[in-house]
Amino acid sequence: MLSASACQRRYKRAPVQAYVNKIIGNEPHLSMMRNISAGGLYLEKLLEPDQQEASHVGLEFQLPGSSRVIWAVGSILRDEDANQDEGTAIQFLRLSAQDKEYIRQYVEQKGE
Repeated sequence: MLSASACQRRYKRAPVQAYVNKIIGNEPHLSMMRNISAGGLYLEKLLEPDQQEASHVGLEFQLPGSSRVIWAVGSILRDEDANQDEGTAIQFLRLSAQDKEYIRQYVEQKGE
């Protein structure tokens, strides 16, 4: 049986481990991507100060095995910090059509 969150997802996801520059204001903060879809991604916080109030962030990353740099703007959907497992769910707001298709193809190849 699918969970409620899985039923709400519009895009297939793939697990991934890649560094991401999460840009809050004008400052980059290092994060680790844990999964990705054509609609967004989930990040584990690595080097980021507490008490961030941004609702939109810039993102800069490369998918494993690629030299292509992807730039996007995302909206923070969920920001978790329970039990020291800090992570952030981000929905893409601005992403080029080419990058969205590139991510979709990556997920098709690597998805669960």
